[in-house]
Amino acid sequence: MKNPISLSKAVPLFTQPLSITIHNSTSKFIRFTPHGAVDYSPAISLSANFIAVASYGSRSGGGEFHDMHTDTVVFKESNPSTRIVVSDHGGWLTWCGDSSIYFHRQADDGWWSVFQVTLPENFEDSELQKAAPVRVTPPGVHCFTPAAFQDGKRIAVATRRKGNSYRHVEIFDVESDVLSCHCVGEPEFASL
Repeated sequence: MKNPISLSKAVPLFTQPLSITIHNSTSKFIRFTPHGAVDYSPAISLSANFIAVASYGSRSGGGEFHDMHTDTVVFKESNPSTRIVVSDHGGWLTWCGDSSIYFHRQADDGWWSVFQVTLPENFEDSELQKAAPVRVTPPGVHCFTPAAFQDGKRIAVATRRKGNSYRHVEIFDVESDVLSCHCVGEPEFASL
């Protein structure tokens, strides 16, 4: 194995600021995470004009890694200092276009589920109320780590069904509420 990673020298994730390379004449790095803030799961909208992050803001993460109570925060790539909280409690973000964000969190009934927030046209208004997330995956199956198709009709999710100790990749049809399994096997490392 070339260049193995030494975990003893690894820097904890929460200390790493979100930064992105801007491809212009200077190709410099710009820090998007404000000093003192904690951001995870950056996702870039289809136009690349907007960035969403799961953020603790200036709150301490508390060391939790199973159910992180991060907010969904959106900002313009051109103005990262104006950050709008669009939803509470969500992680592993993915965009569909420039107005829909999917994320996972544990629902009130205990099932891990994927939720969607659709941003209004004026979502940049700092007085805007947080959007009410809509649960899009059904109870009875744990759904994690969504990845949106840009057709606006489907998302890929990792699932774990009741009585099964393995995760699978399934495609969820947002319009018809149908999960279809596209698993290839059950490797040992996929179990919870």
